[in-house]
Amino acid sequence: MQSNSEERTPPTVLVVDDEAPVRSLERRVLEDLGYRVLEATNGTDLVDLLARGAHFDLLIADLNMPVVRGDEMARRIRRSHPDLRVLYVTGHSDWLMDGRALVQGEALLTKPFSAEGLRDAVSLLLSDTRAPENSSSD
Repeated sequence: MQSNSEERTPPTVLVVDDEAPVRSLERRVLEDLGYRVLEATNGTDLVDLLARGAHFDLLIADLNMPVVRGDEMARRIRRSHPDLRVLYVTGHSDWLMDGRALVQGEALLTKPFSAEGLRDAVSLLLSDTRAPENSSSD
């Protein structure tokens, strides 16, 4: 029989951002915290991941990407995954002033952000799911 720690799978976070340095920072911070990380550079990459059956617990989406904005991407994914949690990242904090309100399971993080800011936002959104265990005592 497996122990509880062996049965746990860390939450998977999908990072979608057209800026490689931002994706790299997010990956590094999240992996250091014990999360599994998938990456996509745009909506086309995301469609490919979904077609291959990728599962993720949280979507981190840049709001301001070419072709498909992050909020539109999240809206489309929610058609088949209504409980999707989303962290929007943007350098344009006026997005909420455009009449768009965040709904349950969503949060907004403005760029530039710190590792601590990212950690706190992800932790808050995933607070009622499995938290990763730092296995520094392996």
